[in-house]
This record gives sequence, structure tokens and C-alpha cells, in this order.
Amino acid sequence: MASEKTSWQMVDPEAKLFTCQYRVANFISRSNAFPTASGQWVIVSPSAEKLELPGTVIKDVQESETAPCLVLPNAFHFLGYAAWKKKFPRAQGYAPEGALARLARKGCDDLKPLAELKGLLPQGVSVVELPGLRYGETWFRFSHAGERTWVTGDVFFNLKRFSRQPFARLTQKLLGSAPGLKLPATIKYVLIKDRKVFLSCLEKLLREDKPTRLLPLHGEILSDPDLPQKLTVLLRERLGAKF
Repeated sequence: MASEKTSWQMVDPEAKLFTCQYRVANFISRSNAFPTASGQWVIVSPSAEKLELPGTVIKDVQESETAPCLVLPNAFHFLGYAAWKKKFPRAQGYAPEGALARLARKGCDDLKPLAELKGLLPQGVSVVELPGLRYGETWFRFSHAGERTWVTGDVFFNLKRFSRQPFARLTQKLLGSAPGLKLPATIKYVLIKDRKVFLSCLEKLLREDKPTRLLPLHGEILSDPDLPQKLTVLLRERLGAKF
């Protein structure tokens, strides 16, 4: 039987936002799901371990002859894509512009640019491709009932503790990706190509949204009224942000 965290769990009833966890090489990862304005499911970071839609949990979104929208949030979260396409042949994949070339080399050569997904999103949900990164980074922004939620990619981690697996634990320590809210070293030293543009975008998003809930692709959900301040401090410490 699947554990609670590896089954689809409701995060936001108004937005019909769901989440579940899965493992890749002893690293905890996360899939997120929500319906489009027309009722198609959007699956963010699809996992080969979770080849089912949240419709078994929620009944007012139709699954018959479904064509889910599969979002690969960056150039690295693609391992479940082929399995989802096999199970749902009419599914359409999307990815940020910065990730398309690398993903095509990995066999994901039928993806549409993320911009083509924007018109399908329901009210209160928007998508942004963060600029200034080498391989793309997709975030979804939810605004419902006074709650601002960010569904992010690999920029922020929130792992509860170090892994018990020796190699994974060593990697986490070297990258500074655990425990707690972190910005890993891969962002700082490998993935950022224009720090000024990247930080300018984050400053704007923090000022506009003032998020109170974070769903990172790696780690636990973080709900905190002081989240904007904590993210700002993290960006100042790790990347020298001036805002």
C-alpha cells in the first residue's frame, strides 16, 4: 500500500492543487497536479512511480479520454515523461524554452514551449519561466482565498533532514541542500548564467506575491507567514541579493 505522502494529497481545495512524493536514486522528489480551466489535469514533474491522476480523489474533474498536460519544469525532471506518454498517448508535454534543447537530446522531442500552456490555466493560477538560468526553471503561482502558493522547481529545497543513504547524504552536504530551507550550490555555481536578471525577477515576484506557502520539487511543503522574509534572507546569504 502506498504511504500517505506517495499518494495524491490535496493541498488547496479551492485550486484543486494536489501533491505527492516519489524517489529518484534515494532523493525525494515531488509531483504536483491541478486542473486547467477546461478540466484537463496539469502534472508538474511527472513520475514513473505515480502513473495515475488525482481524479480518483476528486470527482468533479473528468478523466475519460483524458489528455493531461505534462510539465517538465526544467531540463532535469524528465524521467517519468515516457511512462506517462505511454499510458496517456494523447498527453501533451510542455517545458521552458531554456530546457527544450537538452530535453530533446534526452528523447523528449515532442514538447511545446511553456508559453503555450498559459492560455489553458484557470483563474488564480499563472506560470512563469525564471530568466537568467541555463536550463530553464518553471514556477506556478496560485492565488486563492488570500493564500499565495508557489510551486517551484530546483531553486529551493526544504528537506527535513539529511538522507540516511551515505552517497545521498554526502551529496546533500556538499551542495548545501539540507536540512531545512536551502538554495543548493548547483544554482549558484552551475545553473545561473545571469545573476542580475535572475535576482531581479525573484525580487519582483516576492514583492508582488508575498507567498505564504512553498511546494519545492525536493523536500517538504513549507507554510509560513514569514516565508517572503525567509526567502529574501536566503537569497541574500547565498547569492548576495541586495533587496
